[in-house]
Amino acid sequence: MELTTIGYRWHPGRKVFLWCSPKEEFDIHAGTEERLRLILLENGTGIVRINDQRISLIAPSILCISEKEKVTLEYSINFEARTIFFHPKVINGILNLDNYQNKNKELPLTCMQDSCWLKPFWKKDMDYNGCLNVGPGTFQRILKLFDQMSNELNEQPDGYWPCKSRSYLLEILFILERIYTSPESRYKLILDEPAEEVEKILLYLNTNYDRKITISELCKEFHINRTTLQENFIRTTGYPVMTYLIKLRLQLASIILKDTTVPATEVMERTGFSDITHFGKMFKKYLGCAPTEYRQQCRSTK
Repeated sequence: MELTTIGYRWHPGRKVFLWCSPKEEFDIHAGTEERLRLILLENGTGIVRINDQRISLIAPSILCISEKEKVTLEYSINFEARTIFFHPKVINGILNLDNYQNKNKELPLTCMQDSCWLKPFWKKDMDYNGCLNVGPGTFQRILKLFDQMSNELNEQPDGYWPCKSRSYLLEILFILERIYTSPESRYKLILDEPAEEVEKILLYLNTNYDRKITISELCKEFHINRTTLQENFIRTTGYPVMTYLIKLRLQLASIILKDTTVPATEVMERTGFSDITHFGKMFKKYLGCAPTEYRQQCRSTK
């Protein structure tokens, strides 16, 4: 698959190295070694392997994949995602797969500035593996831009379709750059090769975090004793079950607080906390401040 859009209505035969699909197909590999890839997870939860690293995902989130990375979906529940493939030259005609990372700092100033939009795809380390957690409002904005870009590429309504589709991609990358620089957006869970029951439990927690969950319930649901459950879970995630669940809930709560004006009490309920005092205590323990203070700090930096 060439992963390129070709003009047919206006500018027949013109190639634009930008291609998108409303449904992510994880079995696409041909041509991906020449494209950067953006995966928009709309619904569900899953476990994805990127090269030799396994990552637990929960919607809404975004994966930024370089041309050197291979992505496969291993387990999922109600998993729905869209995808965008593009070549760096779509951002700037001088950029290619050899220079877009600007490692030798030889690019002209304007190209260096444009290459910064691509950092989420290649600048990865112990703190960032390509997965960005996105608030619901921001994610809906990105999906709207996706739809507008998709319409330009597929319908080619006028002679400006190459320029317009590129502009929507640039706007998406601009939003991603802001998310990329936010520490809370980089929350991640890297998994070791786990026992099969831990895979199922992770997906269960990622799907049911908004309701009361106990160790006893999990043991009964998955036919496993408490000791084995905790040992396998710690070996796989690095955390005890309830610590993982609290961190997951707080990650989601922080994103909603930052991205919306939903009252803190509603955020508490939507993320599975039943007591506002406990919610505030846990939030301060893991994020360093109270929920309302966190929201104020986020607003002051926008």
